[in-house]
Formats: sequence, structure tokens, C-alpha cells
Amino acid sequence: MSKKPLKICIISLDASPLFGFHEGKSFGGAEVELYLLGKYLAKRDDFKISFIVDDLGGASGPILRENITLHERLHSFCLPFLRLMRKINADIYVSSSSGKMVGKWALFAKLLGKKFAYLVASDIDCDGGIEKRMSFVDSLWYRLGLKLSDVIVAQNTHQRNLLDQRGYCRVVVVKKGLDGETGEIREDGREYLLWVGRCTESKRPEIFLDLARKFTQEKFLMVCPPSGESAEFFEKIHTEATTPPNLKFSAGEKYADMENVYKKAKLFVLTSDFEGDLPLVVLESFKYGVPVLSLTINPDGCFDDNRLGLFAGGDVKILEQQIKLLLADRALYLKYQNAGRKYFDDFYNMESIVLTFATLFREGLILLH
Repeated sequence: MSKKPLKICIISLDASPLFGFHEGKSFGGAEVELYLLGKYLAKRDDFKISFIVDDLGGASGPILRENITLHERLHSFCLPFLRLMRKINADIYVSSSSGKMVGKWALFAKLLGKKFAYLVASDIDCDGGIEKRMSFVDSLWYRLGLKLSDVIVAQNTHQRNLLDQRGYCRVVVVKKGLDGETGEIREDGREYLLWVGRCTESKRPEIFLDLARKFTQEKFLMVCPPSGESAEFFEKIHTEATTPPNLKFSAGEKYADMENVYKKAKLFVLTSDFEGDLPLVVLESFKYGVPVLSLTINPDGCFDDNRLGLFAGGDVKILEQQIKLLLADRALYLKYQNAGRKYFDDFYNMESIVLTFATLFREGLILLH
């Protein structure tokens, strides 16, 4: 006898552009991660997947896309959202939001007698950093969400240790994943140095602008959609990006178009102060054979001894030297093309990642209690 499909509802309010709605709206790696998780689980007969998103273009009811049922959040108030969750009647609710709403959604799941899984998006979700950016009341809601979660999914052992130190014990480590249909690494048509990320101060986009001013003989592409955190900071970066003649600035690309963006990149430059595990933009670079240079982050020591890419240890001068080195040394360039691709294939292919999540959702949540 076949198993009854397990109903999973993923709450990802900013994910509507990934389903073809409100495509000008900004989204980030957390939304892509949840979209891919839902997409791959929806291919299985033993799961029934739904999403709650912010914008379905005013649809009068649920919409089916990619075998996923999409529900629009019509109100931000608590009671209508609780009613929507009750109507969906999922077995497990999943989110990676790091705001106060994670506490309310986890509480609603408990009131409905359902499970709640929280997927960590960044290191600051684990070490208390995100709570320092919230009001006192909002931080209490966030901590309640962590406490009420039936499972917290960290992306690496460092995050799990941070959560363990703060008393959160129901933590498992599962890597994020990407579509694994990679094909041959493209050698021709590499045009520019690439930076991709939401326009937040923690991602330090101004460093990439400085690099464009110094490497005037190279082309630079910056895909930098606004984040919603600071319109003023976005306008500042956008204005400064008009100055270097060798830099092209994009305020956002469709997710489906990003494959060609990566395939044309010579190098990918990561300037963030912090991330979660390796951010999806780095995994995309590995997938398409784009060597990566990381200024500051080195999750689980993956850049130790420069085995996957070049790590500058937070020093911009070293980063500049490393760019010169990779552009000049063809053998070293090819080494990092192949090392990144192999690492992606070995650890981040979504086909294998989804099996881990399927086991966690169907069996692990029971074993953890």
C-alpha cells in the first residue's frame, strides 16, 4: 500500500517572482533555496507541496504551478493568517524567515497541532546577531519561534554549534542544494567579473565598485536588487555604479536568466561580512565553472589552503592581488574551475539533498520527539 502523501506548506512570502508573479520584486538566496526544495519534493508521489507567498497578482484562489499549490497572503494580520494555515491543513509548515513572524507561525502551527521546521538562512540567525537588529518584543517572538520549532535545519556544523550553545537542541545539519544539470564547463564567452547579491551594507557592494575603478581593463557586472532594508543605501550604490565606464549595474534579473549571467563570468567576487553556509551565488558559480574569490567568509573552512577558491582573510589588498593572479595564471584558473564544480557535484546537488529532507520530514521529525 502506498504511503499517504505528506502535506508540506512552505511559507516564503517573497518567493512569488520565482513562480512568475511580480517578477520585478526582489528575492534572495533563502527564497531560491525554499523554491527548489518545494520543486523537488513536489516531483515525489509521497509529498504534497504548497506555498504561502505575498503576491499572486490578485488571484481569487489558490493557483497550481509546477505541481505546487500557491496561496496568496491577503492580510498581514495574525488571525487571517492563522485561518489560512488552518485551511491549508499541512502536516508540516516550513520557513526560513528570520523576523518576528517565525515565532507567530511556529505558534500557529502548535495551535493547529502541526509540526514546524525552521531553516537557518545565515550565521546571524544562530549567534544572536539578528536579534540585536530587532526591537525587544520582536526578538522575543523570534526566540519563541526557535524554541517552538520541531526541528531547526542548520547549513553547517558551525551554525549547529552556535545554536547548541544557546540551548537549541533539536538541530540537524542539511546542506542547501541546486539543480544539478550542469553539462560541460563553458570556456568561451567569459566576459566580466561578477558580483550578485541584495543591496545590503553587510554584503559590502562598495568594495566591488572600488575594484571596477582599479581594474579598468576588465569588465564588471553587478546584479544588485534592493533589499527593502535601506532604500537610501541602494540609491547610493546605484548612483556610484554609474561612474565606472567598465561596470554594468543591474537592479535585478529573472531567476531563469541567471544561468547565462554565470556562464559569461570570468570570476565571482564575494565581499559579504557574513552569510549562512556557502551562499547560493557561490554555489551557482561553482556549478558553472566560475572561480570564486572570497574576501571575508570561509564557512567550515572550505577555503582553507585555497582548495576551492582564493580567500583574502578580510584584506582587500590581498583580494586585488588574487584577482590579478587568477587572470594571469591559466593553469590556476582551470584548477579552481574544476575544484568548484567537483565540490558542487559532491555535496550540493539537489537530487541528493532532497532525499535527506524527505527522510527528515517523513521520519526525522518523529524521531526528534
